[in-house]
Amino acid sequence: MENNKRMKIKNNLITLFFSAILVFSFSLPLVVFSADIDKVSVEVIVAPVFLGQTSRIGIVVRRLASVATPVTAIWYISVDFGDGHPAEEDICVIDNAYTLHCAEYFPHEYTATGSYLVTARICANNDNSQCKVETATAVVNAPTCGNGTLEPPEECDDGDTVSGDGCSQDCKIEHPRPSLPTNDDLNPLEANTFGELFRDIVGALFWVAVVLGPLLIIAGGFMIIFAGLDPGKIVLGKKIILYTAVILGIILIIKAMTAFFAPDITF
Repeated sequence: MENNKRMKIKNNLITLFFSAILVFSFSLPLVVFSADIDKVSVEVIVAPVFLGQTSRIGIVVRRLASVATPVTAIWYISVDFGDGHPAEEDICVIDNAYTLHCAEYFPHEYTATGSYLVTARICANNDNSQCKVETATAVVNAPTCGNGTLEPPEECDDGDTVSGDGCSQDCKIEHPRPSLPTNDDLNPLEANTFGELFRDIVGALFWVAVVLGPLLIIAGGFMIIFAGLDPGKIVLGKKIILYTAVILGIILIIKAMTAFFAPDITF
């Protein structure tokens, strides 16, 4: 029993020893290497944008080339956008063994055109005695309609400020207006006078009668033939033949009169 107790204590001490070594090895870079603010450079990157676009402000912390010893630190970054908007904060880390720089980006949308002074404050390990301040100018431009370059919030830019060509004078896409009906749309018979319209209508009825007339006469004949002793079907068949013949005769007479009074007009 006593031996087991001693063995357990020995194992616990060994485990504690190796745990301490492991923690120390991970903590060593932050303890040994300096985070002197003079050993790094800070760059504020701001590209010009147009009103309505989101500006992407980059903060880069880079170890100086003249510094031979590694620099390890957690860099606390605070960015003032220069337009009254609350400052935003973030962190980036330079690892002495793998990384020579770190960078963070802050998206921000300005609400008016102009130039804004962007101020970035970087502190090593949240130590206010190890801080550096850098500035840059954020430029927000207004789009120029008519310069041939599509700039937000323009929908189009054809190089002029003339409406009616698909792109309006304020660079908005012009949707084509529905075209008004032409004379041919309103008058599919293309008649210029009432006489021509009457001629075209008679001609159309003539060709309809030529096609349907014989078919109706044949249908009436079949109805009479197959009526048997049904007087009703016989009478109906006779009426179909009679009415069809009368209508055909009337159309032929009108066509003949039209051709007589207007011989230069053909159907």
